Amino acid sequence: MSLIEIENLSKVYTIGDTSTHALRAVSLQIDDGEFVTVMGPSGSGKSTFLTIVGGLSAPMSGRVVIDEIDIYSLRRDGLSDLRREYIGFVFQSFNLVPYLNVLENVLLPLAPTGMQAKKQTAVAGDILTEVGLYEKAKHLPGELSGGEQQRVAIARALINDPLIILADEPTGNLDTATSESIMQLFKLLNERGKTILMVTHNPGYRSYSTRAIDFRDGTIVGDDMKYIPQMSADYREGREFQQNIWTHD
Repeated sequence: MSLIEIENLSKVYTIGDTSTHALRAVSLQIDDGEFVTVMGPSGSGKSTFLTIVGGLSAPMSGRVVIDEIDIYSLRRDGLSDLRREYIGFVFQSFNLVPYLNVLENVLLPLAPTGMQAKKQTAVAGDILTEVGLYEKAKHLPGELSGGEQQRVAIARALINDPLIILADEPTGNLDTATSESIMQLFKLLNERGKTILMVTHNPGYRSYSTRAIDFRDGTIVGDDMKYIPQMSADYREGREFQQNIWTHD
């Protein structure tokens, strides 16, 4: 059974008398442990695809099934719970709250969980250590570089230990060296067992992924699946990072 099953997704945006078919009956399956790069020109439907898979925008027709759960059959609160449990989101624009410090931004997804405050802080501290930002836990986003802000966003996405990470152009606002560091982190997360779907315009990032999907005009025109290594049991159980990959800001 695939971790994510996508069946005949269609989405149409209508503005006035003009209708745009963002997705046209898209179907595919994504297995646990895949790292999928989603590519295509602007307007091809790739970001719409990602938001629908992430439970952020309902399709006009079709289904998204995650871990055997038909996500759009859920009530609104059930869908919110599923997103919190299964999915971590990383966006190009970071989406950090400017008046909250780094630690507070990372803690945001834990607010509805009922976890004790002391434990929340300990978990967030561990993740900030992993991404090399523990010493900047009390800094505001505006006091950080772009690369540091994206690392905060990734830490926030990881705070609930989700099975799936959805990333939409996560290096779009970063320089080349910082972008490579971010991609190294995604690769390491995938090696730990995270399933990753990443929208990108950079064809060079195909080398980090186990599968590359190409969109055009709302349909899939290419699906290049590579060998997916078997994840070891300790990675599946969430072993701590064993190396510091942050060599660039």
